[in-house]
Amino acid sequence: MRRSKVPVRLRGDEVNMAAPAKRDPALIGPRRVLGSWLWKIEDGTLRASPAIARAFRVDPERAKLGLPLDDYIHAVHPDDREAFDIEVSKAVAVSGEFWAEYRVVAHDGSVRWLWDRGQCVVSKAGRPIEYMGVVIDITFGSHHDLDDAADHLMAAREIAAAARQNDLRFMIDMALLEVGRVAPHEQERLSSGSEH
Repeated sequence: MRRSKVPVRLRGDEVNMAAPAKRDPALIGPRRVLGSWLWKIEDGTLRASPAIARAFRVDPERAKLGLPLDDYIHAVHPDDREAFDIEVSKAVAVSGEFWAEYRVVAHDGSVRWLWDRGQCVVSKAGRPIEYMGVVIDITFGSHHDLDDAADHLMAAREIAAAARQNDLRFMIDMALLEVGRVAPHEQERLSSGSEH
């Protein structure tokens, strides 16, 4: 069986066997949460935090208002772009979770590895309306460690909880698990001995 050389992983499926350290974000050391994003499917606009905007070479102020998804896609490494596009389409077609690991090319030509996870929000009729997600920079040599990333996730979780954004909070909880942390409510449950 021939494997693709495109280093993109979605929904846990390994596509590139040439980059073993990229397979599992839990095995990768230092990384940094870049922030969250919201993609409105109907009008095609994606709003992103400033750090995500900079990673994708778009103006952070304009990113707050929302830009076409294509404005972000141009920064995805050319070797990853086709698979990225296909997997976004697949996720939307089934109103499913989006989970990808891919490269982006910075203005200076340097390459960064990103881990991206998104959750679909559907209408009452079951039609996908939007995706919301988080991006973590998993590039080796990052100056931030895993604890720093987890601290940022915990802060984002508190904001999501205060805003009653349960879907986003759930995604952040999942990201916390990926970086080896347990959300406070789970920590209480585990310490009370209710786990089996």
